[in-house]
Amino acid sequence: MTLEAVLPLTPEQRRRTVLRLDGGVGTDANINWALWRGFQVLTKGYSGKRAQAYAKAVSPWVTLCPERRWIGWAPIGVNLNP
Repeated sequence: MTLEAVLPLTPEQRRRTVLRLDGGVGTDANINWALWRGFQVLTKGYSGKRAQAYAKAVSPWVTLCPERRWIGWAPIGVNLNP
Protein backbone atom coordinates (compact mmCIF):
# COMPACT_ATOMS: atom_id res chain seq x y z
CA MET A 1 0.00 0.00 0.00
CA THR A 2 1.33 3.44 -0.86
CA LEU A 3 1.29 6.58 1.23
CA GLU A 4 -1.08 8.30 -1.18
CA ALA A 5 -3.56 5.42 -0.87
CA VAL A 6 -3.58 5.81 2.92
CA LEU A 7 -3.48 9.64 2.86
CA PRO A 8 -5.34 10.84 -0.27
CA LEU A 9 -4.48 14.50 0.29
CA THR A 10 -4.87 17.49 -2.00
CA PRO A 11 -1.75 19.48 -2.93
CA GLU A 12 -2.78 22.14 -0.37
CA GLN A 13 -3.13 19.51 2.37
CA ARG A 14 0.27 17.99 1.47
CA ARG A 15 1.90 21.41 1.88
CA ARG A 16 0.60 21.45 5.47
CA THR A 17 1.51 17.82 6.24
CA VAL A 18 4.82 16.90 7.88
CA LEU A 19 6.12 13.38 7.29
CA ARG A 20 8.57 12.07 9.87
CA LEU A 21 10.88 9.57 8.19
CA ASP A 22 13.64 7.50 9.75
CA GLY A 23 14.98 3.99 9.79
CA GLY A 24 14.48 2.11 6.55
CA VAL A 25 11.84 4.55 5.30
CA GLY A 26 14.15 7.59 5.39
CA THR A 27 16.03 6.71 2.20
CA ASP A 28 17.15 9.42 -0.22
CA ALA A 29 14.60 8.18 -2.77
CA ASN A 30 11.72 8.34 -0.27
CA ILE A 31 12.72 11.78 1.01
CA ASN A 32 13.00 13.14 -2.54
CA TRP A 33 9.64 11.60 -3.51
CA ALA A 34 7.91 13.25 -0.53
CA LEU A 35 9.48 16.63 -1.28
CA TRP A 36 8.58 16.41 -4.98
CA ARG A 37 4.99 15.64 -4.01
CA GLY A 38 4.86 18.78 -1.82
CA PHE A 39 5.03 17.25 1.67
CA GLN A 40 7.04 18.80 4.49
CA VAL A 41 9.67 16.33 5.71
CA LEU A 42 11.32 15.80 9.08
CA THR A 43 14.00 13.14 9.03
CA LYS A 44 16.88 11.88 11.06
CA GLY A 45 19.87 12.38 8.80
CA TYR A 46 22.56 10.19 10.31
CA SER A 47 24.61 8.03 8.03
CA GLY A 48 28.27 7.55 8.82
CA LYS A 49 29.08 6.59 5.22
CA ARG A 50 27.07 9.48 3.77
CA ALA A 51 28.68 11.97 6.20
CA GLN A 52 32.14 10.69 5.29
CA ALA A 53 31.41 10.97 1.55
CA TYR A 54 30.11 14.52 2.04
CA ALA A 55 33.13 15.52 4.12
CA LYS A 56 35.45 14.31 1.34
CA ALA A 57 33.62 16.61 -1.10
CA VAL A 58 34.26 19.73 1.05
CA SER A 59 37.35 21.69 0.12
CA PRO A 60 39.08 23.49 1.63
CA TRP A 61 38.51 22.81 5.30
CA VAL A 62 39.43 25.65 7.70
CA THR A 63 40.59 24.65 11.18
CA LEU A 64 38.84 26.49 14.00
CA CYS A 65 40.12 24.38 16.88
CA PRO A 66 42.93 21.91 16.10
CA GLU A 67 41.79 18.27 16.28
CA ARG A 68 38.25 19.32 17.26
CA ARG A 69 36.46 21.69 14.88
CA TRP A 70 36.63 22.61 11.20
CA ILE A 71 34.41 24.51 8.77
CA GLY A 72 34.05 24.45 5.00
CA TRP A 73 31.64 25.48 2.26
CA ALA A 74 28.97 22.86 1.58
CA PRO A 75 29.26 21.68 -2.02
CA ILE A 76 26.21 21.73 -4.29
CA GLY A 77 25.11 18.71 -6.29
CA VAL A 78 27.19 16.09 -4.51
CA ASN A 79 26.23 12.43 -4.84
CA LEU A 80 25.98 11.32 -1.21
CA ASN A 81 25.52 7.65 -1.92
CA PRO A 82 28.98 6.25 -1.14
